[in-house]
Amino acid sequence: MTVKFEFAEFEPRTLPTTLATSEHFLPFIRLVEKLALESKACPVLVYWSRHSAAKLIPHGSRYRQLMRDTFCVSIFSEERGDPPEEWIVLLDSEILSVVVCGQSAMEFADYEHYNCSGSLEPEDVQYAYERLFPIWKFIDLTEAQRVDQARSKLRRRNSKLELVDQLRSAWDTMIPQSFPFFKTFDN
Repeated sequence: MTVKFEFAEFEPRTLPTTLATSEHFLPFIRLVEKLALESKACPVLVYWSRHSAAKLIPHGSRYRQLMRDTFCVSIFSEERGDPPEEWIVLLDSEILSVVVCGQSAMEFADYEHYNCSGSLEPEDVQYAYERLFPIWKFIDLTEAQRVDQARSKLRRRNSKLELVDQLRSAWDTMIPQSFPFFKTFDN
């Protein structure tokens, strides 16, 4: 089963669909983690992949810091080998909600190019969570329940405007916009 997400392209809290490689989207994910840690957001952070989520996870001291300073970090990998590869990083907290998605661009034989998009809108994060939760339960019921329990302890979810502005600006500068003919997952 593939999981497609489409976000309103022209909303201020939308990260518009673009074509990117890991050298572009991984620094953005590291920035999301960094801002969450610096702002003391105590987020619930979930990494999911149809193949292997290992490529999304930070290494070394950053990983240890995430494990120490976040409310919950969970990793779900389906370990499938069939295309398309899809992944999602979901961060939810009382001051920052982010979902970043990638799906391998089948137009490229190397499977290193991804149609990436996302949202900084708490409702979109909730929607992504609701769509993925059954998959997570299938992969690891105990871990999925831990994520659900952690999210249930969050009071009001929101995204502070200054964090939204920083991430939206970073998306626009870090993610290449050089492939305008790939604008949606539907192409």
